[in-house]
Amino acid sequence: MKNITFSRRNLVQFSILITLFFVPFWLKVPDAPSPFTPIYTTGFLLTLLMLVTISLWGLTGFVGIQRFFQSGWRVGWFVCLLLLCGWASLSQEWALGASSGFEGLAQNYALQLVIITGFLWVVACITPPINWVIGILLLSLVLHGSIAILQVIAQGSIGLEMLGEFTLNPAQSGVSVIMTDTQRWLRPYGLLPHPNILGGMFAVSLLASAGWALQDDWRKWFGLIVFPFGLWVLLLTFSRGAWLGFGVGILFALPYVMRQPRFLQKLLPVVALAMIVVSLFVVQHRDLLLVRAGVSEASIELRSVADRIVYVRIARQAIEERPMRGHGAGNYPWYAANVLFYDFPQYDLRGDNVHNIYLGVWSDLGFIGFALLIAALTFGMFAALEQPSTEKYALVAGVVALSIIGHVDHYVWTLPHGQVLWFGLLAVAMGQQPD
Repeated sequence: MKNITFSRRNLVQFSILITLFFVPFWLKVPDAPSPFTPIYTTGFLLTLLMLVTISLWGLTGFVGIQRFFQSGWRVGWFVCLLLLCGWASLSQEWALGASSGFEGLAQNYALQLVIITGFLWVVACITPPINWVIGILLLSLVLHGSIAILQVIAQGSIGLEMLGEFTLNPAQSGVSVIMTDTQRWLRPYGLLPHPNILGGMFAVSLLASAGWALQDDWRKWFGLIVFPFGLWVLLLTFSRGAWLGFGVGILFALPYVMRQPRFLQKLLPVVALAMIVVSLFVVQHRDLLLVRAGVSEASIELRSVADRIVYVRIARQAIEERPMRGHGAGNYPWYAANVLFYDFPQYDLRGDNVHNIYLGVWSDLGFIGFALLIAALTFGMFAALEQPSTEKYALVAGVVALSIIGHVDHYVWTLPHGQVLWFGLLAVAMGQQPD
């Protein structure tokens, strides 16, 4: 019986790794539900993989659940997530869109949170070896980084529609480009719907590679090989939020690294490689960097900044109207659409998410939901670093990076892919490693 349980545990761990591998894929199942429906989230392959993982865990008899409750920090993290799920579900009763036939907004978002919370609980209870998880992140970095480079070279799609690649044409309106005086330069999408999302994935994986580069065994050499490649593709996304998040993630982990024996000897090769890569990138893409830095007055960059300011202003208005309970889970875009239509018809904008997850959560779920999210992150951080290691710090640095990115982008919270990565890294770092 013990052998059967062991094999089933391994199967669940393998399912967790497969799920994490598919985070950077925007793949949907055949006949996936349409947006704005109550079960839209179930159309993603990622969601299906999470449900499979949860089901497999049930077949093991919920292995690891007793050990999970031995840590007060883990319990606090899980309770906050459960309360957040409950509050999101309850918000269907007063959701703004429900009165206009869009009740599916809150229903879908509550369902998404419930499924992801269930998956995170499995990860924390029956965690795969942390180096396997880092290996998956580095494999994803190499795979999707290669796709990104090919898209940049081709300045368009590279024929991976079967894997979910979007049709990319820099001349087409709506495609993310950097405009100079002479060209519309396509930013790489990978297999995701926007370069900024790809940049966030790269930032997390790159921090993981740095964690390996600081080891004393074979992982050091693998990390040192992957790190410069990963830094190059991160820069290629031209995602300023991802760059900022990566930098803050490094600053977060640096005090721990400095306490390690021979830290300068370990750190110098990484720093040297980073300086070489950044210098080469600046030389090759100087004009594009100047545009993204706002030195030139490119209309597309100015419009992007102006649009974000408008959505932030609308989010603050939404919070002022319903500060405690919010307008319903996932309802900010609908609220923004109404405000833009009735109050600001002069703006050529549609309802969209605010590029700040903290304002977005407060707008949707009020201060109660916002407080539960912050509490879950806090408990999760303490749980993850109860028994610190270089690998754990590398993963938690990724969580910090995504938390910073959340100040300027919304995918960390609004998309299941972002939520799985953000809280999934915490779940791995806090989870029980195999005996």
